[in-house]
Amino acid sequence: MTWLDWVPGVRLPDLVAGHDVSLGIFGTTDKAQRVVPTKVYQGLAAGCVVVTSDTAPQRAALEGSAVLVPPVTRVPWPTLYAPWLTTGTGWQSSRRAARCTLPSGSVPPPSFSSSADPSTIWSMDTDEPDRPPPLAPRAALRWAVVRSAVRRIAPSTILELGCGRGGFGARLARMGTYTAVEPDETSWQAAHEWITPAGGTVVHGDHLKAPDPGTYDMACAFEVLEHLEDDAGALEEWLPLVRPGGHLVLSVPADPERFGPWDEHVGHYRRYSSEQLGERLAKAGAVDITLRHYAWPLGYALDGIRDRLAVRRSSEVAESSVEERTAGSGRVLQPGARLTGLAVKVGITPFTALQSFSPRKGPGLVAVARRPAA
Repeated sequence: MTWLDWVPGVRLPDLVAGHDVSLGIFGTTDKAQRVVPTKVYQGLAAGCVVVTSDTAPQRAALEGSAVLVPPVTRVPWPTLYAPWLTTGTGWQSSRRAARCTLPSGSVPPPSFSSSADPSTIWSMDTDEPDRPPPLAPRAALRWAVVRSAVRRIAPSTILELGCGRGGFGARLARMGTYTAVEPDETSWQAAHEWITPAGGTVVHGDHLKAPDPGTYDMACAFEVLEHLEDDAGALEEWLPLVRPGGHLVLSVPADPERFGPWDEHVGHYRRYSSEQLGERLAKAGAVDITLRHYAWPLGYALDGIRDRLAVRRSSEVAESSVEERTAGSGRVLQPGARLTGLAVKVGITPFTALQSFSPRKGPGLVAVARRPAA
């Protein structure tokens, strides 16, 4: 246990977000029975597992979002942590929890009802990143839709085509056996660093380098198809990468009439209407095609901002090829600091809910299709 001196308020969110578990309150005083402390909300906003006392106010506000334990006068901390921090238990299934390594010859982790030995040595393994990289606002809105689709499909094996820097890949690797291909060397190196600790594999190359073609439960490509001149040919080659009956999940920018400076800046050949994308998928042999828009209404404002930025950088477009702009597109306007990513996550939360009410509106398009079983 390390005691810290006073932490300035501006540094506190980043500090909390750098940890896996945030403790609330556990006292038995009258006040402790009546409040939900600010630090509980801070821990939840930072993505931590929050452990706090099972009181009426906290149960009403937090049930389902925190680990509630009986209020006690004093909690031996090994007893408190053991059920969730041991590799392979509880919280590991929903997020990468910190790992608690028991010393050689020690007894199994105690339950809440057991008496823990305060002298037991517990060490935290923090060599691996415990969270995926932060997402830009548009990508965060897209991920909300993609995550829901992937959960419905429930694939055991996943192939991502053009994983970029690994923003989605580091998340998908926690949902199945994950393999990705990425042709741009700089993006491939970043993706490798993020995805490998999550248990995934990243291959440097295009879809032709994908191992074991025709065996995946799901193949996916997010913001890739619009960068390809022969998009119809690409779909015809992508669909056979999944097993018969497997799924293909795509995202592309929507509304051809909205093609603008940003599309040119990042190497887009086109934007799609739902009818156009559906026809291309059907022509490639896909069946059971479903399409939905996302990013309403925030995405329109984000597009306007990006278009203005692209106009300021118009000289870069004139000096580069479509291939060069495509290669660098996955690295443009990406949040670098975890604190920035946390701010994005909190800021887009209400818009994630809003877009669910308008699946036919929004400047982004997600498609789910299936390879025929026969």
